[in-house]
Amino acid sequence: MNNMKIDVSIFKAYDIRGIFPSQLNADVVYKIGRAFVDYMQIKEVALGHDARSSWMELYSSLIRGINDAGAKVYDLGMIGTEELYFSVGYFGYESGLMLTASHNLSEYNGLKFVGKDAFSISENTGLENIKRLVIEKEYAPTNNSKNVEKISSHKFLKKAIFNIVDVSKIKPLKVVIDAGNGVGGILVNEIYSNTPLNIIPMYFEPDGRFPNHEANPTKEENTVALRKRVVLEKANIGIALDGDGDRCVFVDEKGELSSGYFLTAILAKKMLIKYPNAKIVHENRFKWAIVDAIKSSGGVGSECRAGYAFLKPKMREVGAVFGGETSSHFFYKDLFYSVSSMLTIGLILEELSSSGKKMSEILAPYREKYFISGEINFKVDNPNEILLEVKEKYKADGLEIEELDGVAVDNNRQWRFSLRKSNTEPLIRLCVEGKTKEIVSRIVKEVSAIIK
Repeated sequence: MNNMKIDVSIFKAYDIRGIFPSQLNADVVYKIGRAFVDYMQIKEVALGHDARSSWMELYSSLIRGINDAGAKVYDLGMIGTEELYFSVGYFGYESGLMLTASHNLSEYNGLKFVGKDAFSISENTGLENIKRLVIEKEYAPTNNSKNVEKISSHKFLKKAIFNIVDVSKIKPLKVVIDAGNGVGGILVNEIYSNTPLNIIPMYFEPDGRFPNHEANPTKEENTVALRKRVVLEKANIGIALDGDGDRCVFVDEKGELSSGYFLTAILAKKMLIKYPNAKIVHENRFKWAIVDAIKSSGGVGSECRAGYAFLKPKMREVGAVFGGETSSHFFYKDLFYSVSSMLTIGLILEELSSSGKKMSEILAPYREKYFISGEINFKVDNPNEILLEVKEKYKADGLEIEELDGVAVDNNRQWRFSLRKSNTEPLIRLCVEGKTKEIVSRIVKEVSAIIK
């Protein structure tokens, strides 16, 4: 175990992800468990895992590594990632680890790291140091006995969610939910049992092979079956969850997908009704709809870079009640500034019930006014040179340049684009919004020509 070769590419900006067993195996996660406790100087770790087929082998080795380092394990078992974050905050544990590769393909597994109060640990806040220990330090097995306590937090998470969502307002809506054979079905059953909802489950059985489709609902092809089912069942709404259940995508009653961008605006307005004049944090890939929603609802907006490693600290810094990413990750102060699909679902269902509107009607003001390109990815070798070239071109045209996250250019609300490097892949990402579809199309072509 001491001299094993570690593939350092498993260490990403926010977490660890690798292919089992070539990159991530029992020996590697044992070392990670030891290094985590070693670096954090802690005596307890809350632990959970998703439904991936490799979980059993990796989980037992991870527990052994944590115990051998002298820390106790609070074993939450098979849960959604949001439940791990919540449990660390709610029970006051010193730290937490979630064995998951989120929406990645079935052959992957990985780890997410949190400290006290569910503070996310990423490259800049400790993960780089953990990586160094894993690579450089030798860890011989010790004689420490197994120290594990099984715990459950479902009922506490449910109570926390229904302290915010008024369950008495939720009508017996027909809701189709596609859990994609991840852990989302477990969460839905725990949180939304004994409510008036008529839930039609799709692929609720946890199966780490993901036999029906990839557990990534942000790819349109993975929502085909859900969209058809919503129309077939004449349902009020459809919801798709990712592999670890922390990301949710919504489908209206016509079977049309709603973007995470518009959902951020809708949820911001919703949270500002519950918390008047509060602060809302959002990233700036697309922003006009969000900025307008916050302003019209009397809130205070705060922009930050894309990625939860930036969004969560920004929320803590300014004391925001809500934070949203266009990737359909939504964060709440009431749940320790952590992501929650289950609270998001509750808020949207409450809005559907209390407004008496259809989901397409709630989305209509955004779809009719804000036109967007979606995120367009380009594989490039020289992202910094491209960003500089784009910046210089539009600066020469006398346009407003933002450099919060890559380069963003705004032409006086006629059009706006954001161009940024991926945090995790050799890609450059373009997002365009404009007053009309035609303007969006023109700017996409214009910027694409510079990139290529």
